[in-house]
Amino acid sequence: MPGYQFVGLEDEAMPQFDDVFQVYPNPATTNATVTIQLKNESNVELKVIDMTGKEVAARNYGAISGASAVDINTSNFQAGVYLIELTIDAVKMTKKLIVK
Repeated sequence: MPGYQFVGLEDEAMPQFDDVFQVYPNPATTNATVTIQLKNESNVELKVIDMTGKEVAARNYGAISGASAVDINTSNFQAGVYLIELTIDAVKMTKKLIVK
């Protein structure tokens, strides 16, 4: 898969990131939404990390399945680039979020 690197996992064991979660609008100003689509019930944790590595927001959602949407209030974030780190049953996926 272009742009992604998996270490120690078989490709067929890992879904495409875009099939699992999306971040919009991107760039964001006051709010961003993370949509999550899971086929099976999974433990989900979401973190927002700034470019210095500081965790600026985090939440453990526990076991969820199906389609979910998570709103992130970005109005107090400094303008810049952030990472949205989604952990699903110990598998970490990361996408970039730009806040204006």
